Amino acid sequence: MSLIKGLHHAALKCSCQAEFQEAIHFYRDVLGLPVKRSWGEGDDAGIMFDTGAGLIEIFAQGGGYVDNPVHNIQSQTSAENMLAYFRAVQDFNAGR
Repeated sequence: MSLIKGLHHAALKCSCQAEFQEAIHFYRDVLGLPVKRSWGEGDDAGIMFDTGAGLIEIFAQGGGYVDNPVHNIQSQTSAENMLAYFRAVQDFNAGR
């Protein structure tokens, strides 16, 4: 039995403004994903696409907190999934 029930979101960080615009074009115009929300301007911009089963979040070069040491846990996350997460981190760190 899998303890993973789905993916809330994937976050991508672009290396430059041209890459950010290309990613927007791909997800919006090529794949046809609807924009859930967008924010900021220039290098601090971000956009979120709705996949129907989760979200794809794309940050311009200066946006987002992809390398932040803190991440939030959604309120609907089950205790079973949290325990699986902590065990996976422990297993990973034990192998270092």
